[in-house]
Amino acid sequence: MNAEVLLRKIRARLPESVRAVLRRMFFAGVGILGPNFAYWKLRRKYRNPSTYSEKLFHKLAFDRDPHLTMLVDRIGVRDYVRETIGEEFLTKSFLETYDVDSIDWAGLPHEYVCKVSHGCGGMIFVSEQISRDLHLPNIDLVKPWQRLQVHPDNADTKRINEILKYWLTLDYSWDKRRMIPEWAYRDVKRGVIFEEFIHSSTDRYPIDYKFFVVGGDVQLISAAEGRIENELRSTIYKGHWEPSKIRFKSQSQELREADPPLVPPAQAEEMCQIAIKLAEITDSARVDLYLSGDRVIFGEVTIYPSGGHSPFVDERDNIELGAMWPQVMRYEG
Repeated sequence: MNAEVLLRKIRARLPESVRAVLRRMFFAGVGILGPNFAYWKLRRKYRNPSTYSEKLFHKLAFDRDPHLTMLVDRIGVRDYVRETIGEEFLTKSFLETYDVDSIDWAGLPHEYVCKVSHGCGGMIFVSEQISRDLHLPNIDLVKPWQRLQVHPDNADTKRINEILKYWLTLDYSWDKRRMIPEWAYRDVKRGVIFEEFIHSSTDRYPIDYKFFVVGGDVQLISAAEGRIENELRSTIYKGHWEPSKIRFKSQSQELREADPPLVPPAQAEEMCQIAIKLAEITDSARVDLYLSGDRVIFGEVTIYPSGGHSPFVDERDNIELGAMWPQVMRYEG
């Protein structure tokens, strides 16, 4: 009988009250040990991955390429985008700072988006498009990595300052509640960027295009609308805009299918080539792009979509995408 089986037998015979105490001690220990314990578990479990999500976890556990930190840094990645595809694909930046108290609020435009540099989420949209009925929450009600929105008339700069300061205290690379460390974010310098609010040709927010670049080519595209309004509807394409029946899930719920489907834009192939170019320095990344009229705009790069968990409703799609990733099983670094 091996040690693991023996431990299971012992645990099964313990009263629930004792097991509860042991669980609390275990999680407290994990919190003290930090991500090292979690990395050890990932390396042990995903040494020989096959599905897309397994290979993401493998990448998370083993890939220590410093380019990954640059790609997920919302401020630092701008130089890379500028050099790789051109300044014209970047949002206009009004301010980039690592000192929130130094912000000249009077010097900012009427509409903007402010984002912290070191995670996903953690952003505030300020626009005339947003209802005047919406207000920013009190600081004690703000959640980690939220996407908040407010009309300029309700944009209390003192409240925004407090919220940004709170988000800057958070460590996206290690959240012991999720128990999944995300190495690429570990060394991102914590700051804030204020950039233009992107308008679409309609009264809605721009469609969010997410390009899954795996093995050097676009393998999946998610076109979604209603993300900010919490009414998310999506259309999933395979490869370079081939219709598919693939469905994504979010927080264990299947996303609504856009009806009618969101059709590929006139810039469809240009957007694919931009995503491929930006992701060429790593073996897998998700590149987010937007359209404002005819203008293609860079959003951000994500290395571990969904934190490594499978985004698919049908597990067969997870297996198929994994087969398209000719992953090198020994990363450098």
